[in-house]
Amino acid sequence: MSNPSKQKGTRFETQGVEYLNSRDVEAERRALHGNTDMGDIAGVPDWTFEFKNRKTLDVGGAIDEARVEASNAGTRWYAAIVKRPRKGSAAEAIAAMPFSLLVDLILELRRLNAANGPS
Repeated sequence: MSNPSKQKGTRFETQGVEYLNSRDVEAERRALHGNTDMGDIAGVPDWTFEFKNRKTLDVGGAIDEARVEASNAGTRWYAAIVKRPRKGSAAEAIAAMPFSLLVDLILELRRLNAANGPS
């Protein structure tokens, strides 16, 4: 791979997969599918993740891309995972999603907790 930007992106995606796996969340890098891309990481049910490692942060653009890829993948939840400058760990990345989707997630967790009763 000769493109340095592509190498940075691939390295960040790999770090993301390694971090997820270290937290007992099975995941793997997904192959590119061109204009029908379904996110960068596979294996997390009903989630699409779009990883970005760029000098300039375009969080909104990354969220828009994650939304399109979630639609392609048929997943309900999606987030842009944006590498923070000068932070080496994927665990330090920014996970961004539309506020409305975050509220939907909170309400879904509340519903599931109510259905399962107190723990």
